[in-house]
Amino acid sequence: SNHSNGAITISNEGGSPPYDYNWNTGDDTGTIDNLPPGLYEVTITDANGCTADFSWILEADDQIEPVVEGIDIIAFLSEEGTYFIDPGDILISVEDNCDPEPELSIDNPFFDCASIGPNTVILSATDEFGNVGTDEVMVTVIDASLPQVNTVEAVVPIGADGIAWLDPFMVDGGSYDPCGIIDLSVDQNIFDCTQLGAFIPVTLTVTDPSGNTASE
Repeated sequence: SNHSNGAITISNEGGSPPYDYNWNTGDDTGTIDNLPPGLYEVTITDANGCTADFSWILEADDQIEPVVEGIDIIAFLSEEGTYFIDPGDILISVEDNCDPEPELSIDNPFFDCASIGPNTVILSATDEFGNVGTDEVMVTVIDASLPQVNTVEAVVPIGADGIAWLDPFMVDGGSYDPCGIIDLSVDQNIFDCTQLGAFIPVTLTVTDPSGNTASE
């Protein structure tokens, strides 16, 4: 502990007063205070010159929890669909009566596509005596990454009615999003005989569950 608030008081029995005290701290009184944890030794001499030696180990007794304060944050998923947080990312302050640097931890440092939205995280501070203080922090996870669009050329046969229908999956070459794809669409999906044999560019648009879209 960095606090020096311990004390030792001697009550004498036997011998002849007055008593002289010789402490290893240099003190010469029957009570010493403002002490940090440690070993304390004293030699007591009475009026007849008789001496007695005593020693004590003063230990700290801290039962006060650290006070920790966190801050709510917004976490944007990476292109791989993940996000890691460090305790320092959500920390405003931490204080403890004895330990100048309590150990910080969080109950859930990892987020992915399943975490999109608000998530309650417990920020903990543990001091050297095992006392734990906590604070609840809200981590709102957002997916703002665009899907990856991959396209291929397609040949669309014209039916007996003179119409050709293009399914978006026919021009999809394995488009990808770590959080999934909920929709594929093309800007033109109907063709007729006037376009027979022509190379017609179409745009494929991919949409993920968060509404992010990308086109090619």
